[in-house]
Amino acid sequence: MEEIFLTAEEKRLLISCRLPCGWRHVRSSSNAWVASCMKMDGRVYYFKYFIKRSFKEGIKAVFKGARAKRFIKEAIRLKRLGFLAPNVVEYGADMKARFKGEGWCLTEEIVGLGVMDFWRERLGNNEKKMFISALAKEIARLHNHRIRHGDLRLGNIFVITDPDPSDKNKWRFAFLDNERNRQYILRLPWGERCRNLVQMNMDAAHLGIRHRLFFLNVYSDAVGLDSRKRRALIKDVAAWTERRMKIKKARSTHLVVQTFK
Repeated sequence: MEEIFLTAEEKRLLISCRLPCGWRHVRSSSNAWVASCMKMDGRVYYFKYFIKRSFKEGIKAVFKGARAKRFIKEAIRLKRLGFLAPNVVEYGADMKARFKGEGWCLTEEIVGLGVMDFWRERLGNNEKKMFISALAKEIARLHNHRIRHGDLRLGNIFVITDPDPSDKNKWRFAFLDNERNRQYILRLPWGERCRNLVQMNMDAAHLGIRHRLFFLNVYSDAVGLDSRKRRALIKDVAAWTERRMKIKKARSTHLVVQTFK
């Protein structure tokens, strides 16, 4: 990360969450401000400024590092274990931002599509079962390394569309938004395993029960669950997803009511 990719003027504006010439705003959560630009090397880069979520962020930064630092740390961890994650080319934070737990980083674009976009646009019906199997095995591989992803929504899993001739796998997956990842020392807790699967299941609700059950069965085989634990996993993920769906629906209804008051 020694090479400088941002000019001083670009950096000044982007850190202030303003767009320099040639940059465009990218929709993101309220906890970050994101912009992208194609640079002279023909590659697209993403600037992400991590916004403080709460007063706890400053305290967390003292012990675990600011969000930008954790983002880089977890991306490096994933790549060291053979997973694909964004390549960070530049990062920084002034003293005030560090105290607040904020900061920024510049990453190289991952050429790919989110899982659901890839499912709709690129897969034939005869490939869908193989694709689900490959995805389930990749999530199992992550969990077999005792890693719980911080936000495993399907939008944070990219399917690489730029082929690698040296890679024998038909599909390659990259993990995004990794700053809240955690690797456990002895084993991945059951609740954290289920949490990740529920996060995925919430986004995949419209795929149908058959595809989702197939995913959980392939995943269970890949992580070595016996038949009793497999049934418990499916039951827990289904129940947790139903609770989350009810909460999400209630919140949406509340927002609609508030809007029309």
